Amino acid sequence: MKFSVTKKDLLKGLQTVLNVVPQRTTFPILSNVLVDAQKGELSLSATDLDISITTTVHASVSKSGSITLPAKRVNEIARELPEGDIEVTEKEEKVTISGGKSFFRLSGISKSEFPELPTIEKRNYMMMGSTVLARAIEKTAFAASTDEMRPVLSGVLWHIGKSETRMVATDGHRLALYKMRQSNVVEKDVDVNVPPKALFLMSRVAEEPEKVEVRFEEARIGFYVDSTEITARLVEGEFPDYDQVIPKDNDKVMKVSREALMSAMRRVSIFSNPNTHLTRLSLRKGKLELFSETAEIGEARDEIDCDYKGEELDIGYNANYLLEILKKLESQEVQLALSTPLSAGLITPEKHKEDEELLYLLMPIRLLD
Repeated sequence: MKFSVTKKDLLKGLQTVLNVVPQRTTFPILSNVLVDAQKGELSLSATDLDISITTTVHASVSKSGSITLPAKRVNEIARELPEGDIEVTEKEEKVTISGGKSFFRLSGISKSEFPELPTIEKRNYMMMGSTVLARAIEKTAFAASTDEMRPVLSGVLWHIGKSETRMVATDGHRLALYKMRQSNVVEKDVDVNVPPKALFLMSRVAEEPEKVEVRFEEARIGFYVDSTEITARLVEGEFPDYDQVIPKDNDKVMKVSREALMSAMRRVSIFSNPNTHLTRLSLRKGKLELFSETAEIGEARDEIDCDYKGEELDIGYNANYLLEILKKLESQEVQLALSTPLSAGLITPEKHKEDEELLYLLMPIRLLD
């Protein structure tokens, strides 16, 4: 194998696939990137067995071939080489990489040792704008669970209907729901539970507004955009009926400036418990009082104006969770719909964007006093 590629193109390709290379693995081959040079193109592939990615860049190929190389080591080499062309030659699994006056030699592993990359046939598929898809991911995927004991909640439920796209994620403490009214060319409704890592990868790859081809199989999903394809194993198990946990009768409604609430939360949470991050919100007519304390350290209080006319209510929240939700909202004012100190609260923008609906649910922390 012998080819020449610009530093810019090689780095772009490597950085696209590196996020799939596992940090730690019991299979050393998974730490490698598959390099495949064929007819003017250089393909780079990586997999962690659940998610696979392949991207293609232009290269001048003198002799076709393939080899696997340590992904992070090759990326370090490419990053430090001078600007210009990089020459790569492989013979009997020994690889040389050179650029300018720099020269590196390293050992590769045969392509035959690399896991076979899955392919998804173009049978059940749809096209979707990358901007809409990236926005849905950004608004929801952060709420997916990282608890290995609840694997079904580790994914993002993606519903695709003929007139609506919906994404939902929850970790049991919070829930994020995004709806977009749009026409989708699908024969029937699709519901898939997708690993957030695959969704975040797709968002990074499709940075420019363009169409993403999404393919579906019973146990896998594939994203095809420009010169990159990502396939992922779907999360197994039935996603819980999230609609049942969304309260319908929260009648204590407060409207407040998003920036004012975020600033007050950041200030008061300085003294919140480092484990629970508990901050108490006290709803009073026309004002919101915030309070946190940590034993033997101190306490913090703050007060901001709000639009609230209901009964007095004290409720506790994890400050980090609430702040993360507020960051996802874009409206000047947000609405908190509450019921009791122990029931879920709903957080929404005061005004939704056209054809869009965004809702967050946050479970409270029991107050002891």
